[in-house]
Amino acid sequence: MQDEGAGSPQIQERLFVQLGDLVRWKPNMPFVYQSDYGIVVEVIDLYLVGVLWFDSDFVYMEAVSNLEVVVEGR
Repeated sequence: MQDEGAGSPQIQERLFVQLGDLVRWKPNMPFVYQSDYGIVVEVIDLYLVGVLWFDSDFVYMEAVSNLEVVVEGR
């Protein structure tokens, strides 16, 4: 029987994004990218959230693995 917690570090990394968090793109791209800030307005599932980016009127579905929390929401 496999330990149920075996994959939890990877899952734990994805659970840190919550409603109201101020986020930006993680600087994990091979090129320099000026990142805007956004607010998490919807949690879709463990891997996707809805983000309202600065200077945008639309909510974009983003992968949690591509986001970095700058300030945690309440």
